[in-house]
Amino acid sequence: LNSAVYSCFGMCFTSFFLSLRRSYDDYVGRRNSWGSSLGAFYRKLCARMDKPRANTATAHKLARLVYFMLTRGEAFVDEGQQRYEEQQRERSIAALKRRAATLGFQINPIGAAAA
Repeated sequence: LNSAVYSCFGMCFTSFFLSLRRSYDDYVGRRNSWGSSLGAFYRKLCARMDKPRANTATAHKLARLVYFMLTRGEAFVDEGQQRYEEQQRERSIAALKRRAATLGFQINPIGAAAA
């Protein structure tokens, strides 16, 4: 590629992601995003790592969301914090069951054992 074309493309691409980043900062920084799945993801990451890394990871997730919305033509539907936490719980349970099975154990929920 010609360096002038590459430079222009890089600047356009960079300005797009800077505007996306500003939108992301506005979205995550507002109080109304506390109930969103993206806000829950951000808070979960903040508990595990420092805030700049959590910001970068959440911005990367947002960029992937935008990319798939543009390429697939789908609308973004925010299912909310409760659905996000429910999905995380289901994933944790499935991972525990897989880990227990590799060790030769079987996990049963407490409610099912009492019945």
